[in-house]
Amino acid sequence: MEKNRRAFTGCVVWAGIILLYLAAFRLHLNTPFMMDDIWYGTNLATGQPLQGLMDVLQGQFWHFMNWGGRCVTHAILQLTILSGELAADLMNLTMTVLLSLVVCKMADARRPEWFLTCSVMIFACNANMRMSMFWQAGVVNYVYSTVWILLFLGQYLDLLRENGRKESRGRSLWMPVLGLMTGWSNENMGPAVMVAAAGITLYLWKQKHQRPKCWMIEGIVGSFLGSLLVILAPGNFSRASTIESSGLGEVLYRQFQSMLTATASYLFPVLAITLVVWFVYRVYCRERLDASQLSLVIVAVLAHGAMAISPHYPDRATFGIMVVCVLLTLSMLVKIRRKFSKTGVWIGLTALALWLRSIYLMFEISLSF
Repeated sequence: MEKNRRAFTGCVVWAGIILLYLAAFRLHLNTPFMMDDIWYGTNLATGQPLQGLMDVLQGQFWHFMNWGGRCVTHAILQLTILSGELAADLMNLTMTVLLSLVVCKMADARRPEWFLTCSVMIFACNANMRMSMFWQAGVVNYVYSTVWILLFLGQYLDLLRENGRKESRGRSLWMPVLGLMTGWSNENMGPAVMVAAAGITLYLWKQKHQRPKCWMIEGIVGSFLGSLLVILAPGNFSRASTIESSGLGEVLYRQFQSMLTATASYLFPVLAITLVVWFVYRVYCRERLDASQLSLVIVAVLAHGAMAISPHYPDRATFGIMVVCVLLTLSMLVKIRRKFSKTGVWIGLTALALWLRSIYLMFEISLSF
């Protein structure tokens, strides 16, 4: 009887995963290149349609000097546009699946039901699914970049766990590149993760008496340089000079309002779920957040706080923060489930509700085209 029940549950879970991602791929196919995609489909320096890699490189140099420093994500965006809509749709779906896989790996959630739970949380708790996961510029800037940002952060979080990852000689070769990509991706997640990596390294050195390894320093330096390139790009100042200045009072009010909106509206669904799970985790499981989970809290707070100095806080900019909260929530759920097996029913019902919401939101987006 128990064997049949598990088989049935497994079939339901896999059906949910397949239907969810089929719906997502269908929506990708229905979403054309639009808005900023049209501009990034050209050599930004000349305005002519992209013909090859040299156009991308020339355009990104112009972008860095005249528009903004987010060159890694925008170069990849241009390459996806250059590949055509179908190829871009396939890459987008692959990166979305990979994002959930990375989150599950970091949360030590290795079963298909956890993958489904993670996926529906990312879809359903999204402040603007259309602009962060289906618009081509959005999916590259947020989904793609969050994958390599989490891969970078995961190298340091593993060191906080007893079952830390075995050392690899090749890590010193690719860690500076991954760090540079992490810092050079966006203005809030990159610097937040860099600070967390530096904090973990310092903690291990001073509290655990573990001397920093070469790759750890290389990753921090790479992400720091990448963050500088994003923030101090000449294009940022060139573009800022064209924006009409406002009084200090107006600026402070606008910033307060945007931060309040982001917290109480954009991030509310994931924060509500995270807080409920934390309450169960703390009160009923009598567990405290471990060092790796506290690091995730710090990353989310820093990334959110960094947007206070941004002139605009669009809803899609909360995507990376939302995924970090999903990772934190999933890591707690895994431990709750191991301690109290009967919670599986409640987790399953919640996942079902989020699955239905995800499908509904995708259907609603499809009607807008």
